[in-house]
Amino acid sequence: MKAITIRLPDNLAEYIELLATANKRSQQQEIIARLEQSRTDAIVLGWLKLDRWGELDDHDDEGNLSVECPECGGEIDKDAAYIGILSSGQHIGPICAGCAISE
Repeated sequence: MKAITIRLPDNLAEYIELLATANKRSQQQEIIARLEQSRTDAIVLGWLKLDRWGELDDHDDEGNLSVECPECGGEIDKDAAYIGILSSGQHIGPICAGCAISE
């Protein structure tokens, strides 16, 4: 686990304290739970096919040419790599064509 320090506005700190107490968690556990929830609440709005590979790293730790899909672990074809746009304003990917599906 990585340690980070954050500063919260007083009203947000009080809110986190109230939620933590109500949910019988520490403030740290409450913040982590809220962050995890916000990450999973987002839905994929659509998929963008990459036209150019650009700045994305295409080598593994040993320097071999390889791009692994974080979803399935398979190899990503550079001509069929996708980025998912999430409702939260964030993105996921790149991922392979097989994993870039919407249900």
